[in-house]
Amino acid sequence: MRDLLILLSITLLALPCAHAGDVTFRRDYVDGNHGQIHVLTASPAEGAATQTPMICLSPNPMAGRYYRLFMNELGKDRVVIAPDYPGLGQSDAPSRMMDLAGYADSMAEVLDALGYGDADKVDVCGYHTGAMVAVELAVRRPDLVRKLVIAGIPYYEADERKQMYEENVVAKELKDDFDSLRGSWEFTVTTRQEGVSIERGYDNFVDILLQRYITHWPYHAVFTYPAEEQAPKVTQPVLILNTHGSLEKETRAMAPLFPDATLIEIPELHHGVFDVGAERLAVLVRASEDGKQADR
Repeated sequence: MRDLLILLSITLLALPCAHAGDVTFRRDYVDGNHGQIHVLTASPAEGAATQTPMICLSPNPMAGRYYRLFMNELGKDRVVIAPDYPGLGQSDAPSRMMDLAGYADSMAEVLDALGYGDADKVDVCGYHTGAMVAVELAVRRPDLVRKLVIAGIPYYEADERKQMYEENVVAKELKDDFDSLRGSWEFTVTTRQEGVSIERGYDNFVDILLQRYITHWPYHAVFTYPAEEQAPKVTQPVLILNTHGSLEKETRAMAPLFPDATLIEIPELHHGVFDVGAERLAVLVRASEDGKQADR
């Protein structure tokens, strides 16, 4: 098993930059307080970017490349940045569990290192865990954030949040038999959403493998986060894309907490939304930039 993990890691690191039609993808590292942070970037293959850059914050336990198809859509007219959280994907791990502020600060480190801020703000997209990190990033660093685009928000009130913590913040022992990985394989590959390719499912499986034994750490951050206190502090506009998956009700319940939020219901998208619905979500993002509402 150890040899398999090493081989997968080497294979990922050896992959060159890639062109996908009108978009160029690039891998880089930036230095952060917890070590190096891996960053996947998409940008127009030819010509200058014309729209505000966007940073995409992934759902735990996936890496930044979870957004690759979405980046391929939006990257045609802007720079799109997708980092791996510390401890996930190809980023170095912190020495211990962090709270949401820690994850938000690590994403701010990426933007600072890339030269964003003040006159050069970015839009922030977040899904599941990434939605909460996006909220905290907007609160802590308004100099970096112009607008939020969030979906699948894991918002729970105090009692239910405690229950979710007990169910999800559980260390998974690293074992030497393949059967211990079967659940991750079934989740990402065997039972993947219709329309999600097996290659995408396999990539997600590999991302879980890379740091599987600490994938519960981000859940510690999410389920100790006082979202009802922090959301009202967000001064930026918030576009909430309510895909009707497992967090449909929770997403809708959080919308009124923001001072300036637009909620768009997307009942046709359920799971794997940034794969099967990448083009649709990109249309909605662009419509919001133009001050329009796309046909739902």
